Amino acid sequence: MIDYNNQQDKGIRNLTRSDLDEELFCRGIERICLDDQDNNFLEKVGDYLADICYLACKHRVKLEAKFINAALACEIMEGIACSLYPDMEVQSIALPMVFKAEVMHGLRSSMS
Repeated sequence: MIDYNNQQDKGIRNLTRSDLDEELFCRGIERICLDDQDNNFLEKVGDYLADICYLACKHRVKLEAKFINAALACEIMEGIACSLYPDMEVQSIALPMVFKAEVMHGLRSSMS
């Protein structure tokens, strides 16, 4: 394990991730958002997740595990729902539920 506070290991940190990597990662995320701003987010979660993970690996940026879990859960939920009910529009049902859960989670976090 690298100790970034250790003077001897500080040079290694520069090899693992640079400010340029962070900037390029942010530009990549911005490009994804701009290219797909007219699309429904839940319809392309798998594509977005793959692109974001690719950018994170390429530019050595650590992603929040909760984000990955939420995105995968949406993709799994959509796949199951489409298999069971092909005509159902998952995003019109799921998006309000996800939004409500996030609002409630935010309220609980701020009260703690």
